[in-house]
Amino acid sequence: MSSSERSSNNTTVVYPSDPKGTFRYMDPKFLVTQELTKRFDVYSFGIILLELLTRRPALGIANVVQRGIRAGTLEDILDALAGVWPYELAKQLTHLALRCCAMSTRDRPDLRSDVWTVFELVGASCR
Repeated sequence: MSSSERSSNNTTVVYPSDPKGTFRYMDPKFLVTQELTKRFDVYSFGIILLELLTRRPALGIANVVQRGIRAGTLEDILDALAGVWPYELAKQLTHLALRCCAMSTRDRPDLRSDVWTVFELVGASCR
């Protein structure tokens, strides 16, 4: 990485000299600005979580899931081969994944607090 600085909203911004990654998993804001923030990986995590929940390809997956939720067909979108999921748990994970995929980095959850809380619920439901 070549350099870093503090932005106006007190976020550390890193300007990479040669970023690596797969287009479908890369933060759309990064693709436009080339600014690598602390929440860059949160976007990728959200896409991967949606893939695990739906068994659909990454490209456009957030839009497909959002449309399914609006239409009330989330259960139809979930991967039937993944076994039986408690619907409320799958719904929480789906909403978490969509928050991770928010276009604005400010709207994305913090991995240490928000995401961990949901995964603690997942662990508790598996006991």
